[in-house]
Amino acid sequence: MTLSSTASSALASASRQLDLAAEGIRKAAAPAPETVREATGEASDELDLSTAAVNLLQAKTSFRVALRLAQTADEMARHTLDLLA
Repeated sequence: MTLSSTASSALASASRQLDLAAEGIRKAAAPAPETVREATGEASDELDLSTAAVNLLQAKTSFRVALRLAQTADEMARHTLDLLA
């Protein structure tokens, strides 16, 4: 597996993380009806929103790491071409 394909996989994974975080925020913003809350015992929207916010920050960090990995792969390729030239 090359460094650039690893970076591509990392970007795809970060994108999935972002989608899951966005879904968590959407669910927290649209709370369940009271009857569902009483049946499930869910009473804390703040906890759901906090978890979604943490997931969003993790996705942001994952994107940064994946982009840095892609930049490093590009730099390595350029330096390799310079050595061969």
